[in-house]
Amino acid sequence: MNTKRLWFLLLVVAALGASTWFVASSDLIGKFFNEDDPDRSPIGVKPDLEEYLRLRIEHMDMLRGFDTAEQNSRTDAILEMEQSERDLARHRRETNQPEDDSWVPLGPAPIPISASTSYSGRVSAIAVHPTDPNIVYVGTAQGGLYRSLNGGTTWTPLMDNALTIAIGAVAIAPSDPTTVFVGTGESTLCGSGCFIGVGLYRITNADTTPVLSEALNKNAANADVFTGRAISEVLVHPTDPNIVFVGTSSGLAGIGGSTTGATLPVRGVYRTTNAMSASPTFARLDVAGIPERSVTDLAMEPGNPNRIYVGVLGLNAGDGGVYTTANALDAAPTFTQTLSTTLTGNPSRIELAAARVSGVTTVYAASGQGTGTIYVSPDSGPFTQTVNNNFCNPQCFYDIAIAVDPTNAQKVYLGGSPALPFGRSTNGGASFANSSSGLHVDTQAITVAPSNPNIVYFGSDGGIW
Repeated sequence: MNTKRLWFLLLVVAALGASTWFVASSDLIGKFFNEDDPDRSPIGVKPDLEEYLRLRIEHMDMLRGFDTAEQNSRTDAILEMEQSERDLARHRRETNQPEDDSWVPLGPAPIPISASTSYSGRVSAIAVHPTDPNIVYVGTAQGGLYRSLNGGTTWTPLMDNALTIAIGAVAIAPSDPTTVFVGTGESTLCGSGCFIGVGLYRITNADTTPVLSEALNKNAANADVFTGRAISEVLVHPTDPNIVFVGTSSGLAGIGGSTTGATLPVRGVYRTTNAMSASPTFARLDVAGIPERSVTDLAMEPGNPNRIYVGVLGLNAGDGGVYTTANALDAAPTFTQTLSTTLTGNPSRIELAAARVSGVTTVYAASGQGTGTIYVSPDSGPFTQTVNNNFCNPQCFYDIAIAVDPTNAQKVYLGGSPALPFGRSTNGGASFANSSSGLHVDTQAITVAPSNPNIVYFGSDGGIW
């Protein structure tokens, strides 16, 4: 390639930008690497455009952590590396060799915008201790899981040695708050930024000396039912941490979100009854006989693990929405559609929140319907619309979060995209007052502290408040 053509190519790449370059690269390669013109090709080489693109996709998949050559090849390699590190440490102890100097993190740290505001990276999930509002676990899009014991003043990473640090959900076992379950793979349908996961992790002694399990992702036949998908929500039985429900959705990897050559697990709702064992197994539940769909959220009636609500993406108009079961602990639970939405695909995303006050259960469903519509189900009744206020316009596929005060079901918190990062309602969702001053947009998670509902944690693309 002569100098003029090289400079022209570089100018085109700069003008297009990185994302456009990936899309346009096929045409550019065809123009600038022409096997019929030796002046445009490396000496003695006739490039194969199809082979080049295939190898590039495989390379990007590898960089983003998706096994393309052989099932679990990356997972096995990481486990082998960790074993080698343990062997090396043992050898040093046995031969009295000094340990290597410890690494000290230098950053990046939250970036101060003003005296009162700092931004970091995207927060994807939040779980607050049931009796101590200062103990909080935060999942991040590509940074792993963090724990704070002092209400967010300082943070400790807990999953740096996991097979992935893309987090989709976090849940604390109510009957044993020292046990935390972490779903990997971000499920917010945000395109190439929401990476796939490898399943569920269990952390014991989470608030003292955390012990991280291996990735939990197998069914009774030893088949992997989670790797390559994203976990949208984790529910733990209120009195038995062995019983856990998991919702799975689509995740992406590789160039343009490709999961090239992979046979992906079936999405849906999964349940395990031996989550605290050495090798838990998961079984997929049949949700009203609908075919494979992304599950965007799960909610449990407080104190009643038999009643579970499932948010389902629509494939056809009318079959997306909320499905409910009143016998979730049975061998084969039965589900009924209790809210139908007309949207299909990613904009039909549903997020759920539930409270039980004075014996009455209230469930809220925040939907992308109408660019932001809230529905309510009082006392296990049918869902009815409370308000349509465009709260997630124009990013309902990505920015929806809702939470409810566990002691007062009339107090509802709602977040979406720039239209309403954070809103408060005191009338059961009939109207919301904007309370977004100082917050970053693109709301991802809102969690009310169970033991002190005056404390609310807010997570967005800019970090946690």
